Amino acid sequence: MLALLAVAAPAWSEPAGSLLIPAYAFYRGNAKTFTAEYADAGPMVAYGGEYPVVVEYDVDFPVGATYSFSVCYAAQEARPVELYLDETQLGSC
Repeated sequence: MLALLAVAAPAWSEPAGSLLIPAYAFYRGNAKTFTAEYADAGPMVAYGGEYPVVVEYDVDFPVGATYSFSVCYAAQEARPVELYLDETQLGSC
């Protein structure tokens, strides 16, 4: 299980051999999704009324290997985002 907090889908295309998970496609969490009428963007994750905002994704990795993660996140002010993998904190973004 991969758990990410408040992420947004990247505006770029993913390289070959990679996997893109849009932020709004989370399985569990307390965030809300919305579509920005004022911007050319897909659905976004927003504050759901509870803090911290949590979104969780279930990802089955096809093979044992070394993986890297890229997270695209935007906020009006600096807000740390924590990355967890199988309930183990990997670090701050």
